[in-house]
Amino acid sequence: MNTQAHPALAALSALAALLVCAMLALYLATGVGQDALQFVHPPAAYAALLLQAPGALRALLGLDNLFLTTYTAVFVLLARQLHAR
Repeated sequence: MNTQAHPALAALSALAALLVCAMLALYLATGVGQDALQFVHPPAAYAALLLQAPGALRALLGLDNLFLTTYTAVFVLLARQLHAR
């Protein structure tokens, strides 16, 4: 039985982990995160949250989108590899 991961699966897994580390580092460096945006706020309060550090928030959301895509690809490849066994 072949127990080695497909090279693309290993690379995407490493990339996903790297993206999580980058998001954590950005949060620790700037204090900007998405958590506060996951709750209902009055429009003025929500706008204030968005405008606190727009560059950092934009970077964080971009990294998060890349992470979601990479994480999804990891599980698609994992499912294909496990199904092939």
